Amino acid sequence: MRQFISKRPAAAPLRVMTTAIALLMCLGCEPVGHALEEEVDLLPPVFQGIAATGPNSVAVHFDEPVSVTVEAVRIEPPVAVHEVSDATEVDSATSVADATGEFAAVVIVTEQPFAAGRRYTLHTTASDRRGNTTTFVAGFWGFNPRPPGLVINEFTPRGSKRRRDAIELYVTGAGNLGGVTLYDGVAGDYRDLVVLPPVEVAAGDYVVIHATTDGLGEDEVDGPDTSSHEQAVAGAWDFWLAEGGGLSGNNGVITVYAAPDGALIDGVVYSNRTSESDDRYRGFGSKATLRRADTLAELGGWQFAGDLIAPEDAISSDATTSTRSLSRGSSSTDTDSAADWHTVPTRGATFGAPNNDAVHEG
Repeated sequence: MRQFISKRPAAAPLRVMTTAIALLMCLGCEPVGHALEEEVDLLPPVFQGIAATGPNSVAVHFDEPVSVTVEAVRIEPPVAVHEVSDATEVDSATSVADATGEFAAVVIVTEQPFAAGRRYTLHTTASDRRGNTTTFVAGFWGFNPRPPGLVINEFTPRGSKRRRDAIELYVTGAGNLGGVTLYDGVAGDYRDLVVLPPVEVAAGDYVVIHATTDGLGEDEVDGPDTSSHEQAVAGAWDFWLAEGGGLSGNNGVITVYAAPDGALIDGVVYSNRTSESDDRYRGFGSKATLRRADTLAELGGWQFAGDLIAPEDAISSDATTSTRSLSRGSSSTDTDSAADWHTVPTRGATFGAPNNDAVHEG
């Protein structure tokens, strides 16, 4: 969660105008003086966001141009700061401009790279041109230059005491998992999440995320099959959702991002409802599910037939059980639509292995 301390009051922005008026008056003649107006800025700069822009750089955004000194920057866990650059000195694609068109950001460059996917905290003070200052604390994630190709490949939303809910990711291209984030929901609007550690994976690997109420297992950072948790899948990289409360059994949205605040990699929507299920939430059953489905659709992560996404566009969860998972075909084709998916027969789930092309009949 980003935190900052600002001297800006909670009310709408104010600009204090001081006016000096010199008037020379004489009987029967016009005033010969004039008004002198000067706008005085008494407001500190406002912190607006932070994100890693490279292996050893992080951009900090404000509502106006600022200056930050190297001496004023502290990063935890400790990382030595090399320099602080004005945003105009870097690719403008990583910066934002204020209302005047000036870049309202600074880029902090460190002497060594951040660990991919590790959480860091920045402590610093920024000054605007009038000398107004803001002191704040903000968190960010270490940059990962090589996130792998991934698809959500199989999942079970209706687990049992013996076979808990799980989501399988299939690695379509080699890379590093550091910072890759799976949400039960979408970024900024979710029930649960896991931020994956910096693990090198190869094309063809399987990553299984467990949503279990039996307690968190050991994340397999040193290799598959290193966890002793009873739900760990042989041959797969096993990780656990933070809350471990299980997926929504009937309706939900699952997404994968390159970082907690990064680009969308893949997403799915599943539902056992229709547009006629009720007259609220377009049939999705809850405001939260509708909101998350709309977000995924707006990001281009799921295809839909009408003007707006509907439950009929989702993967049907009607026939799922703890052993009848929702699965792509064995080729792991990804068209961002329900056409890629089917329910496998009873005891047909294949977590950590090639998908089952057989379809449940019933």
